[in-house]
Amino acid sequence: MNMTFNVLLASLLIQTTASTTKIIFGSCSKVNEPQPLWPLIASRNPQLFAWLGDNIYSDRRHPNDKLSILKQAFSRDSDLTKLKPGQRPRFKPKTYQQHQEMYNQQKQIPEYALLSKTVPIIGTWDDHDCGINDADKYFSHKAERQQLHLDFLDVSLTDPRRQRQGVFNSYIVGRIKVILLDTRFHRDPWPWHPGAKDPIEMSDVLGEEQWEWLEKELTTILKNDIDLVLVGSGFQVLPVVAMASGKHETWYHFPSSKQRLLKLLSKSNVASILLSGDVHYAEVSSEVCTFENTDDTKRAIEFTSSGLTHAWNGPLNWPKPMPAPLAFRFAWFLWNFVGINPWRTHAYPGLNFGEIELLDQDNVVLRSIGVDNLTKFELTIQLNELIGGNDGNDGNEIEKDDVMTCTPMYGTPTQLQINVSKGLFLGIVLLFVVGILYGIGKLFWKCCCCMWRKRKNKKE
Repeated sequence: MNMTFNVLLASLLIQTTASTTKIIFGSCSKVNEPQPLWPLIASRNPQLFAWLGDNIYSDRRHPNDKLSILKQAFSRDSDLTKLKPGQRPRFKPKTYQQHQEMYNQQKQIPEYALLSKTVPIIGTWDDHDCGINDADKYFSHKAERQQLHLDFLDVSLTDPRRQRQGVFNSYIVGRIKVILLDTRFHRDPWPWHPGAKDPIEMSDVLGEEQWEWLEKELTTILKNDIDLVLVGSGFQVLPVVAMASGKHETWYHFPSSKQRLLKLLSKSNVASILLSGDVHYAEVSSEVCTFENTDDTKRAIEFTSSGLTHAWNGPLNWPKPMPAPLAFRFAWFLWNFVGINPWRTHAYPGLNFGEIELLDQDNVVLRSIGVDNLTKFELTIQLNELIGGNDGNDGNEIEKDDVMTCTPMYGTPTQLQINVSKGLFLGIVLLFVVGILYGIGKLFWKCCCCMWRKRKNKKE
């Protein structure tokens, strides 16, 4: 770890008397695209910046794969049967040297370099900076790429992560504890990838070593020292896009791991909020958690920030080629019009970063900030509403082994609702395509008629 980072982080560890604590986080950044958000992040004077994954994009599509988006949209599960676990049909990792150079390029971006001199930067990884799309425990280069990730963050050669399998770690900033998970190194494959366990309920996200570490990190917190815990995952924990659940990366597909994580959060003495990235938009998701032996109700809240350089409704630089960015903008509009988002309370589809400000021992503010440095959504949460922080003062103390049930904020959608929303979505898309084809056909007919009249007039 370099000297600057060491001094900055040490100052944070003793800065427990500050009136507020502000942390900023973000994800999904391409080194070859414009990066307009770093000066804005610096101007807001955070005490910490946290990467939530896809910090660079170190994988690449196969050279002969020019229609990858169409292939992905119409691919069949049988297309994956020829692959070995860890392989992907349309992606392959860049070389070690290319991966390293991308990290160096990111560190040399002037605005990012300036931020790193004044604000401690920490982070975890997700698939694209781990080295391949949808990376899991079978990715063969994960150990060597872990060292590149740690080099990028200026982690000391004596840090435990240099010997550990996985990049998970924790930090204390003022009265906030930040826990960053590694959801790639030990994760079992998604149900649609080679090597997936059957049944999927047997699959795991973190690996037993990380689970034991996480439990210790959460259950040894003293309420006199810490008011809030932020637990970061590279991809989302609570929600799933019901209309496209088959290929949406989320803990939803690993129900036993998701339940285990939420139960661990409930056992903590301190209120917790989940953080995530990956999806190229900002979102707040919420579940209502109830317990078997008490009428107490808690909220599990997840704050997602994704899209530092590209987003669903950001610059027309993603996904390539055109007109895919326009199609994604249209899809975002449709999903909000006919889609089912029972977890979602807030959302923003443009370039963004997330800001968490702990105001006092009772309240925290979540903000999504856009490329114009304006707040796109904001909510203030009382800490006693959040999962965790159980001290029994209300006479309804939650026991460690109580059965906990968590459901989406606006109820679990029925299969009929999902089918109807899919039908509406496809119907509107079909009408849109038919309208476009009709317009093109009508224009072509008018051109033909115009040319015919001109030729007729010349003959006369």
